[in-house]
Amino acid sequence: MPQFQNVKIKIGLWIILPVLLLAFISLGLSKNNYEVRDGEYFLRTSGPLNTEFKGKIEFEEGEKIHNGIVINNLGLSFKGLDDRNSTMLQFLISRKAEQGTIPKGTYTISSNKGGFLNNFNGIFGYADVKALGEKPYIARKGSLVIKDKDLESLSGTLKVRLEDINGQSLYIEGYFIATKKN
Repeated sequence: MPQFQNVKIKIGLWIILPVLLLAFISLGLSKNNYEVRDGEYFLRTSGPLNTEFKGKIEFEEGEKIHNGIVINNLGLSFKGLDDRNSTMLQFLISRKAEQGTIPKGTYTISSNKGGFLNNFNGIFGYADVKALGEKPYIARKGSLVIKDKDLESLSGTLKVRLEDINGQSLYIEGYFIATKKN
């Protein structure tokens, strides 16, 4: 008879423990998600700054002529929630106009981009995080994904590693729904 009770206890634990584990995992996941609305973003950082940022985001599209070549640009400006609504993070995606406007898709950051105005197809990004001092952080690795795009909004995710002039890395990941800048 005691063996029969041991079997019941073991079977009961094998049923109850996975259910409890799944319940705790789903509680933790729902607690960490922040729902963004149009014109908002949610980002998590790690490295020298471990925090979460929420704020406003806008995008702007346009054409520039550089060395006689027409380039289409899409700029994303992540703004802080402080009184000045200052830009905290910015990305610029560029491609030759002959390839068309910037479509939805995955844009991989290459560490050999020298700046905004170099004639390149790709993505450039930087962060100006006041809590980390005056030195800007430049995007060195990662990707920005535009999942949906129309004339007035675009949504997506990002996961990037940025570095300051001393080589200190800041990791940022999150999601956004950008609205077109007026």
